[in-house]
Amino acid sequence: MVARPTHSAIAIGIGILLSAPGLSMPHSVAIKSVTVDKDGQWMSKPYADISREQCATFRLPGRRAAAWFKRSNEISFHEWNKMDVSPCYAEGKITTTHGKVYTWFMDDVGRAQIYLSKTKVLYLSGPDVPPSEK
Repeated sequence: MVARPTHSAIAIGIGILLSAPGLSMPHSVAIKSVTVDKDGQWMSKPYADISREQCATFRLPGRRAAAWFKRSNEISFHEWNKMDVSPCYAEGKITTTHGKVYTWFMDDVGRAQIYLSKTKVLYLSGPDVPPSEK
C-alpha cells in the first residue's frame, strides 16, 4: 500500500515534485516540517571569490526554507552538478508526515540535497534564495 500525503503536505517524489493528494510515489518524502540548524555558512574551497562575510548574509528562517522546498523540483545528480554553485549554504532537518527525519543542505543559488540514507540522496533545484531583508 502506498502512503498518500494530505493535500497540505509537500511530497517530493523520485523524479517529480508532487503536491496533490493521491499522487505519491513509493519513494516520496511527504514533508511535515522543515527546520534550519545552520545558515549563513561558508565553504572555503574552491570559492576564493566569495568571502565568509558575504555568506553571513544568507539567512534562511524555517518558513522560507519550507516555501523553497515547496517550489523545488527533483533533478538528477548529473543535472545538479551542472548548476551554478555557491559557497553560501544552510543546512537543517526535514520531518516527514510519517515521523522520519532527514538532513538537508541548500546553497543560495537554488541547489539542495535531502539525505535519505548514506547511499540515497534527492537532488533538488529551485529558485535562488536571496539574503534576508534587514
